[in-house]
Amino acid sequence: MNRQTFIIIYLGLLLGTGPAAIDSYAPLLSLIAADLDIAVANAQLGLSTALFAMGVGQIFIGPAADRWGRTKPVYAGLSLFVIGSALALMAPSVELLLLGRFLQGLGAATGQILVRAILRDLFTGQDLAHATASVTAIMGVVVIMSPVTGYLLAHAFGWRAMFGALLLYGGVLLAATRWGYHETITFVNDDALKPAAMLAAARRIVVHPQSLRFLLVLLVGGFAMFSYVISAPVVYATSFGVTGTKFALLYATMGGGALSGQILNRWMIRRIGTVPTMVLSLACAAAALFTGLVLQLLGVLNAYGFTAVLFLFAAGFLIAVSNATALVMDPHGNYAGFAASLVGTLSFAIGSLTGTAIAQFAAGDAAVVLACMLASVLACLGFAASWLWQARHRHAEEQLHYAK
Repeated sequence: MNRQTFIIIYLGLLLGTGPAAIDSYAPLLSLIAADLDIAVANAQLGLSTALFAMGVGQIFIGPAADRWGRTKPVYAGLSLFVIGSALALMAPSVELLLLGRFLQGLGAATGQILVRAILRDLFTGQDLAHATASVTAIMGVVVIMSPVTGYLLAHAFGWRAMFGALLLYGGVLLAATRWGYHETITFVNDDALKPAAMLAAARRIVVHPQSLRFLLVLLVGGFAMFSYVISAPVVYATSFGVTGTKFALLYATMGGGALSGQILNRWMIRRIGTVPTMVLSLACAAAALFTGLVLQLLGVLNAYGFTAVLFLFAAGFLIAVSNATALVMDPHGNYAGFAASLVGTLSFAIGSLTGTAIAQFAAGDAAVVLACMLASVLACLGFAASWLWQARHRHAEEQLHYAK
């Protein structure tokens, strides 16, 4: 295996710590609730707690990685992930379970941030978008495997076995970091953790037209993604009567959509460009959600149709997330860690809070969840399409001026 192949696989698995912690937990809510003698809604807090921690944990990881390099924060984050998994594995109460989930989320936040920063250390421009798509495809494999693996382990050995598997996953990544990862940052910024430096970097990001536009795509888009992730177990159970093994298998198909989308994304980026690919993918995601919403309102949407809608949504929408992330990060190589932290903190914190609110409001109603997701995707499509139109308009004006 050559160096670039290893780093792509390693970063994909590191990025997968978040989905592994979330997607393996989602099918087990009823088992956890029954074992700990709590309501399913309280067990569901394990999802929102981990997601919120993933958002909060990203605030200082990026600046710390700009100050001390990428390696030490990777070790720290994976260690937290392992400790949180061990605590959840042994938790006798929901309070300790939530504490373990919080630590897991903090640890997984490292992967969400440092993968973006390391990719920006190694790649720029269209190569960055292409590499990001490859890493996201590897993460898609984790998304496919997590719910099924978690459910099968839980039914064979009890729900705590799933946390044992997550502990092992974190341990393997720690070993891979020790033996295979080499520092990618070319210089460290001694001022990276100073408030003035962080404020200055934040200002440079939000005043940069490209970064601001696609940061908005990520923030608004997070509403759609987290609404689905947090609501899915209850929606399948309430609207379609699907639980257990069937839910785990259907839920895993979203990972198949993510993987398929990123394979297509790598091909399309080279042929039509990063933003046109994003516009087409968002249009497809919106069409799928609109179709699903109409069918649900007509009372003819079943669990398989709902899953097909979500497969297409995942394929299209995660193309947009991957490409938007690359477009936000690309102009800011000198403080890539902080840029990744800003993107991750805002998208995860806002997404987890709004997603939790929608899950509570929808109460398992598929139509409400689909409508909210559709509104979010349409807003993202508007941001991306207007940028593409403006870019082409500017190019036409430049060509006209040159001709004169």
